Amino acid sequence: MQPTPWNPNFPNTSPLFAPIKTHFGANIQHWQHWPTTEALNTLLTNIHPPIQTQSGAPLQFVPAPNKQPQTFADHYEPRIYLTGQVPTRTDGWHDFFGALCWMLFPQTKAALNALHFKAASTQITDPNKQKQRTPIENAATLFDESGAVVLSSDPELLTMIKQMQWKDLFWQQRERARNNLRVVIFGHGLYEKALRPYIGLTAQTVLLAVKEQELADCHGAKLDRLIADWWSPDRTPRDLVPLPILGMPGVTAENDIEAYYDNANYFRTKRR
Repeated sequence: MQPTPWNPNFPNTSPLFAPIKTHFGANIQHWQHWPTTEALNTLLTNIHPPIQTQSGAPLQFVPAPNKQPQTFADHYEPRIYLTGQVPTRTDGWHDFFGALCWMLFPQTKAALNALHFKAASTQITDPNKQKQRTPIENAATLFDESGAVVLSSDPELLTMIKQMQWKDLFWQQRERARNNLRVVIFGHGLYEKALRPYIGLTAQTVLLAVKEQELADCHGAKLDRLIADWWSPDRTPRDLVPLPILGMPGVTAENDIEAYYDNANYFRTKRR
């Protein structure tokens, strides 16, 4: 498959890009070519308070190195944690969305980075654990790449997601889901896939129960804090709930008919 070329209008192509459109749409429309690290760092200067890693290092996007890391501190997650420098390639969507997600969810990204750093630090000092990825590393990576957050004031809707009752959720309770369920994309890999959505596109979600009055108002730093607080060192990939994201009402025109939800290869009734 050919790489998707730069398109400054991408925030208008799908409701999945709503967080990016809301916060960065005007800036992105002015970029006729891939933004440089300098352009991304200019966006950083408009964010208050300034973004920091949990070590206290101020965030900065820097060009990705052309050589393999030579020391522990040169590796991707340790470098971010210790220096705040995020190695960023400026000729593709993956790192571009990664940079935007740091600015959209700075507290959660810093929390995930700290979990990675702690796990890597343990591995480097314990020969028995070297080259062994931990459950928290796998969970953090999965969410960082393919994660989304589901908020609802309706416990029954969240239960339907846990039980993978997709047709009941998205069709039989369509208006209820439309009014009482919010899905916010977090993973930069998921944003990249949303440029070319396909049957099979699945988010790995954190489910958050909120009060009815908070459902529409839980944005920005408040939402970011809720996601960051959800993470702890004992999380595993099993704590993330798969969601066939193209089934959400309004995400795609094709899901406006009942038969769309009869595709059992996409709307699976049990985990693999």
